[in-house]
Amino acid sequence: MTDYTWPATVIPANSTLSWMDNTVSFKSPLSGTARTESRPGGRWHLSVTVIGLKHDSVADTKLKLIEAYLYKLNGAEHRAVISDPAYVRSGPGGGIPVVKGAGQTGLTLLTDGWTISKTVLYAGDRIGIADQMIPVVSDVISDPSGNATISLAHPIRTAPADGEAIDIQNPTARYILANKAAFSSAPGIFKTVLAEFEEAIP
Repeated sequence: MTDYTWPATVIPANSTLSWMDNTVSFKSPLSGTARTESRPGGRWHLSVTVIGLKHDSVADTKLKLIEAYLYKLNGAEHRAVISDPAYVRSGPGGGIPVVKGAGQTGLTLLTDGWTISKTVLYAGDRIGIADQMIPVVSDVISDPSGNATISLAHPIRTAPADGEAIDIQNPTARYILANKAAFSSAPGIFKTVLAEFEEAIP
């Protein structure tokens, strides 16, 4: 199994990123009382559409590049490393943030290396760590030593190493190809490539 990064020169015409939680609800047929249980296994789902002109050499080259990329994944055999094409960070960032302390999992992450005494990320921004792309649920403010505790929307699955870099610019997730990629050529001048991905949980 090999990780292949999405070609940086190929920008999808459309993309949809959604979170598939793994919660279940139970409702009593007698009293109507509902109980909800949260379980591990939530994951991202990403669909992308790449459109190009049939007779445009640059567009055609990019379409062939993404077709080759999808062939290379060979269905679910390999992994696709992809960032959200529509994502733009809101917070200013600052410094060179890293993990502070080994063995961290769960919904909080201790970090350091930030610009001191500053709001570095806003709620809704995302980080990339340990092959996961995780949204931040509250503003991240560094202390006078450059430390900051990040509250996360989804739990860290695999503990990152102490000092591991945190990607705040272009966080990625690892996916498997969820369905067969589709290559269509409509009458006229357009050609379309469609692909759906589901996050690979280690």
